[in-house]
Order: sequence, then C-alpha cells, then structure tokens
Amino acid sequence: MTRSNREALAETSVTTNISIRETMLRRQPKEVWFSIQETLKTANLAGRSVMLDISTMPREVIWWSLKFLQRENCAVSFVYHRPGGYSQEWLTRDTGEPRLVYQCSGIARLGQPTGLLLLSGFDLDRAQRMIQYFEPSLVLLGIQGGNQFENISKNIDPARALTDRMTLAKPFDINAFGEDMGFQAMLDAIHPNLASHNFIAASLGPKVSAISLFRLHSTYPEIALTYAPSRQFNSEYSTGIGDAITGDVPLCAAARDSLGFVADPS
Repeated sequence: MTRSNREALAETSVTTNISIRETMLRRQPKEVWFSIQETLKTANLAGRSVMLDISTMPREVIWWSLKFLQRENCAVSFVYHRPGGYSQEWLTRDTGEPRLVYQCSGIARLGQPTGLLLLSGFDLDRAQRMIQYFEPSLVLLGIQGGNQFENISKNIDPARALTDRMTLAKPFDINAFGEDMGFQAMLDAIHPNLASHNFIAASLGPKVSAISLFRLHSTYPEIALTYAPSRQFNSEYSTGIGDAITGDVPLCAAARDSLGFVADPS
C-alpha cells in the first residue's frame, strides 16, 4: 500500500543527493525494538544533531527512537506535518491489548494504587479500553482544546461526557500544539498525585503530545508509558499535508529533590 510513496521518496533522495536507508519494521515489539536499535546504531549518531520526522510514526517507535538518541547524547529536533484532513469514516480499529513500553515501563512501588494519565483523542474507545485494562483508582484525562478537525464534537464533548460519568476521572485542559506541547499542563496535573500513585501514561491525542509525554517520563522515570496498537488502519486515514510543527526535544532529565521529585516543576 505504501510502495509507490516510498519509491517516490527514494527517487527524490537520489536527485537531491541525500542518502536513504530503508528498514522494515515488523509487528512484534521485540523485533521492532531490535530493528530500531540496529538501524540507528549503524548510523553513528552519537553527539550529532538529529531531525526526527514523527508524522507517521507510531508512538511506540517515537519513544524507542528518542530513548536511543537520548543515550547517544544527540541534539534532537522534530517535525510533524499535520494532515490536510482526516477521513470522515473510521480511522483505526481492532485495538490490541495495551502494553507497557519496553525500556519506558516505569518503576512501581508496592502497595500504591494505579493512576492513569490519558491524553484524549478522536478514538475514545481506546481510552475506555485503557481504563478497563489497568483498573486505575485515578484517571487524569488531558483534553486537547481547539476546533481543528471537528475536535469539539469528536473529542472535547465525548471526553467531557466520559469524565462526568466517572467519579475517578479528573479532566484538565491541554494544548499539544502550544510552545511546550502541553508539558506544563501535564506536569501540573500529575505532580500533586505522584507520591500517592504508580502512574501509567498514554498519548491518544495529537501526535506531538508523544514528545511532551516522553519528556515527562524522562523527568520522572517512575512513570510508565503504555501503548495500545491498532491492527487496522484506514487506507484513507488522512489526505494532504497541512502546517508543519517543529521544535526541539529536551532529553535531559531535570534535577530532582531528596524525595525523587523535580525540585522546581517550572
């Protein structure tokens, strides 16, 4: 399904004198992780500046790539090309079982209840599946603002309705398209609850929220990242290319106080 686009990219790289390497990533997480590690390792990226295009990357692949680049002390920037529009039909379906992300699975403390940090998106069923699977005692639901791509009817209203039905859910507003990609809003929501809960976090909203969520995990390694893969994608998932969002990825963890928390959340 993607062959024609990949061939066009290869032809463009030849005419612009850009070298390109194509790596096949299989479905099994272990194989994907090894492929990413091997591909990036042979590129000799240690200490270099790297641009990561996350436009069509699954969030799990984003986090594994950032984890490797973090170890290699790279200066990382990213680009995300927003689509021109989304399909009016289904986007993804047949969601697989949620899983903790290898090397980003957090540090659990015995006897502590589970907290779930969810960044909502158009697929509210996936958020509900996360809640049912992990059975948290607290859900912090970040709701993306704005009216882009019918966001009010497809995301804000359903998410608000979900929190109205669940006493354990606490909503908070987030702007993943802002300057810090929603990092401060996530930090403000989770920080008062870190000492009392083992947190698991998932990015189900705008793709760029995966960047700020990785930054949160880097600051608090005890927070686990989770991912629920979709087994089916609509071939007409999106059309066109909209505005590009770019920025730097802060990969260094902040200084922590004696309790293990960031001394100054700001």
